[in-house]
Amino acid sequence: MADELSLNEILEIEDAESKRSIRNRKPISTDVIRRICQYLDETEGVENRSPLFIKRLAKVSVIGYRHLREANRIEPQDTAELLDELDSHLVKLYNFCLAGIKNQQAENETDVKAINSEAHLHGYAGIIADLIFRRSKDQYWGEMALSKMEVANNMHSEKTKKKRKRKGYEMRIVSDLGNIAKGLYQTTGDIYGWGMQWIEYKKEAVRLAHNDILRLKEKGGSEKIPERTDFMAYRQAQIGEAIYTLVTDAIQSRFGPGLSTREIEEGVEHYKSALTYLVWAQEQTSKPRGLHFLERVMEGAELKIKFLERYLPKQQAPTNT
Repeated sequence: MADELSLNEILEIEDAESKRSIRNRKPISTDVIRRICQYLDETEGVENRSPLFIKRLAKVSVIGYRHLREANRIEPQDTAELLDELDSHLVKLYNFCLAGIKNQQAENETDVKAINSEAHLHGYAGIIADLIFRRSKDQYWGEMALSKMEVANNMHSEKTKKKRKRKGYEMRIVSDLGNIAKGLYQTTGDIYGWGMQWIEYKKEAVRLAHNDILRLKEKGGSEKIPERTDFMAYRQAQIGEAIYTLVTDAIQSRFGPGLSTREIEEGVEHYKSALTYLVWAQEQTSKPRGLHFLERVMEGAELKIKFLERYLPKQQAPTNT
């Protein structure tokens, strides 16, 4: 069927498929990914294409890349070559997104649809830059990923922001920004720059999840509360892990702990909160979604808490006067 349809028709079908629930969604076929690679190989520019086409091209390419990467972990002999081919086109795809942004701006429209279209193009440019950064470890691409994703997160229309908030998009995007900052820290070793930004993004993700839980409770409860609670606990564990990493890295570099007492205390508090939730969750008959991720992050957490506590002021015993 893929050979009988134009690429534009294929992208429209795959775009619609991507909006179905994850459980009912079909993975993007290798035939479709090959058609995309062929188009990227043969096309030098997209200045004459609509922003909608470019957005769909970027979206389907990103989803296909993730499907290929996942399949490559299981059966690399079947997917490695195609993954490498798509990987080689990522920079061009990023530039196509930038061209799509210019095309959208050239239309000089200010309605909700136009604003959201440009925001999506910024978002996919950021995601693609992050994929390039993960592969290349080039600081430039990490910074581009952060910049584009922040623009996308901030520029959606007010109506769309409310909808995205209800679905938890904002807290996930902020957490993803934290992952990029983590990668930049690992690349640069900049504790007080990217290291602290890594922590701040994760704190903001926890704050957003906490506020959403309170909002859902005020409305009388929701089936989304356990999912938000899982998310918050996992990010709290990531904060503890981040602070532990920065402290140990600073010590190994002979700078001392490097973080303030309050920051280390926050690391301990978040670790303990996540550990309490993990113990509770493990006792439940039905494990929450994503619990295995939390279990992995929390391995050795009690020892790490004790390690961090060594750098906190000792509690003074009360003196009798």
